[in-house]
Amino acid sequence: MKLNLSLALLMLSGAMLAGCAADPEKNHGFSGAGNPGGEEAIAAIGPDRVFPGGLPQSIGGNAVKYDAAGRVTAIGSAARFRYLASAHAEKNGYNILLDTDDGEYRLCVNEDGWVGYAEKEGMALNLAYNLAGYLNHMEWEDAEAGGRGELVFYYEDGDLLTGRGNCSYPGGAGHLEVTLSYTGSGLSEPLDNKGGLIFMNHGAGGLDLGGLQWAYYAGLLGRPSRHLPLHKAVIGPAGHSTQEFYEWQTDSDGLPSSVAVSEIDNFSDSLSYGSRSHLFSWR
Repeated sequence: MKLNLSLALLMLSGAMLAGCAADPEKNHGFSGAGNPGGEEAIAAIGPDRVFPGGLPQSIGGNAVKYDAAGRVTAIGSAARFRYLASAHAEKNGYNILLDTDDGEYRLCVNEDGWVGYAEKEGMALNLAYNLAGYLNHMEWEDAEAGGRGELVFYYEDGDLLTGRGNCSYPGGAGHLEVTLSYTGSGLSEPLDNKGGLIFMNHGAGGLDLGGLQWAYYAGLLGRPSRHLPLHKAVIGPAGHSTQEFYEWQTDSDGLPSSVAVSEIDNFSDSLSYGSRSHLFSWR
């Protein structure tokens, strides 16, 4: 799994990553990885608490399926979820299996029903949330690429503004900073995020989580920002920086129907440009 520079976290030793718990000091006293959630936490899982208007019927052309409890079980062929009994987490350290094209993830949800720990072959992450349910601290290790790092997210009035941390790779190490903007390009008032999108895999939330992105749509990775971002800037080590610009289209209900993304990538003074678009169907 390739982790974008906008997602760096501090590495933990194998022994610390074996469980679901994280150092409470790292979590700044907030609700973090914690202990594996019990039956109540598993029962509370679902997209309704994250998507106020309901989850889109399809995401990027992938139809969403649910179980009798209202939990997401599949998003097309891109993601499949299996929810396990809490006793399984106490014994094995995880209580959800997420199967994606990026591999199988073992997820451990905390007492609040958010993913506090995730692992797949060659990769492990610890995640922490503030009391409002916003993801605010991540630590990661990518054994395949030899990378590790830490990123702390800062919010204002319910919007993610910056993420700051450090990361290291075999080719070097350095500071990492992510900044999001919600106004500009003739827009003086930010766009309400009525749909509850974070849109992780493509950067509009400042994150690129690979296949783990699908856990957000299942209501497992915390709450979204209040507004839709228009611009993301990432400054990383070794002279690497990127910018992304987002042009949103909304339907008659104010829900995002599409987003066009333009990207400028600057690596060692070599510029590259790209663009892509994504569709959302709410009915």
